[in-house]
Amino acid sequence: MEALSTARTSGPGRGAGLRGSAGRAGWALADQAVSSLTNFALSVAVARSVGAEDFGAFGIAFTSYLIALGFTRAVSSEPLLVRLPGLEGRERDRAVAEATGAAVVVGVVAGLACVGTGLVSGGPAGTALVTLGVCLPGLLAQDTLRHVFFAEARPRSALVNDLVWAAAQVAAIGWLVLTGSATLGALTLAWGSAAALAALLGVRQARCRPRPTGTLAWLRTQRDLVPPFVGEFVARNGARYATLFVVGAVAGLAALGAVRAVQVLTGPATVVLLGAAVVAIPELVRLRDRRPRQLGAAVAGLAAGLCGLALALGLAPLLLPDAAGEALFGEVWTLAQPLIVPQALFLASMGATSGYLGGLRALEAANRSFAARLVVTVLVLAGGVVGTLVGDARGAMIGLALANTAGVALWRGQFRRALTERHDRCAVSSRSPGSGHTAPERGDPGGIGDRDAGRDAVDGPEEVADAVQLGT
Repeated sequence: MEALSTARTSGPGRGAGLRGSAGRAGWALADQAVSSLTNFALSVAVARSVGAEDFGAFGIAFTSYLIALGFTRAVSSEPLLVRLPGLEGRERDRAVAEATGAAVVVGVVAGLACVGTGLVSGGPAGTALVTLGVCLPGLLAQDTLRHVFFAEARPRSALVNDLVWAAAQVAAIGWLVLTGSATLGALTLAWGSAAALAALLGVRQARCRPRPTGTLAWLRTQRDLVPPFVGEFVARNGARYATLFVVGAVAGLAALGAVRAVQVLTGPATVVLLGAAVVAIPELVRLRDRRPRQLGAAVAGLAAGLCGLALALGLAPLLLPDAAGEALFGEVWTLAQPLIVPQALFLASMGATSGYLGGLRALEAANRSFAARLVVTVLVLAGGVVGTLVGDARGAMIGLALANTAGVALWRGQFRRALTERHDRCAVSSRSPGSGHTAPERGDPGGIGDRDAGRDAVDGPEEVADAVQLGT
């Protein structure tokens, strides 16, 4: 192993590794762009095919889907990104089967809740929720399988899968529009059915079927990661929706519309951050195992790079001519313009946060990342509320940017402490003959290795899609 590690840090091997990582990042960004464009096209198709009330009902259903998706990622996808790299054979198959099975179980439970709520509420919202409930297992399984491919450094497989979903969705929705059958329920079913088709393809690509009966086993082996990840999901989304509520209540719906417009304008930065996150975590895990001494510099470089890139993309809408802005957003463009700079600063801080969060994920320091998330959530809520009270929508965006920028220091500090703890453990282990705590065992399906060593890795006081829109 030492010889392998040395070989990979010198000469052409290292350059090839860097080129491989860059290539995988490019494929991941392409996949994220396809996914984002597919969702955008779906919203446009629904908006143009149904009335305002039905479109609002679809918004309720899509928000419900996003909540279920975020929860599933915390339970299945994010642990996979941390634990799947390096697993092989039966251990790999078991981890994939249990994680995707857990996603199916979440889809069934959440789907039943949607169906029940839809039947009780009735109307357009009820129709959309019932249809969503039927489709949720396939939707969530497809997304989890995408993350399997990212964890295994196969982003092209994820891109192929999303392209199949997009093609099936376009074909189904196009047929509905051409035949005059584009009702709210039919459009929602076309979207979900296309995802189910892509999920079936994903099963074939992954060469492993979901095992819903393995859900409890998955939760048991990932019990050091899942609760903190779920806690982060709750805190992140709570901050987002609370901030939006405060902006709408204090500054008015027009200000809230301006906030949403500037989020759409800076969408490319969001795509970059989301794409970087799903690639960075497994790449950092592999670096942790092969060249652990380089992890600190790699994470710092990633944080700086994402910060600069997000800032540049966030400021790009300033180059948009007023005529183009008004054509896209109408009178909201005038309200959105002053928000571009503070939103860009917020995105820059999110870029830096994504880098250090990736490092914490790679070190399996879930409790440390949860602690940082809780503190930053409080800062963001305070910044958003105070900013709104002082300066309406612009004040809110400035408050969010300042709070999140202050939080970057906290994320960095937690990462540095977690990295120091790992180096100290490795040093102690190297001085202790016969110790097996230097790395997780490949045969452990949870990727945890020795249980005591795994707990040491996460003990302490302790996506990015919702976060980059308005959150932590």
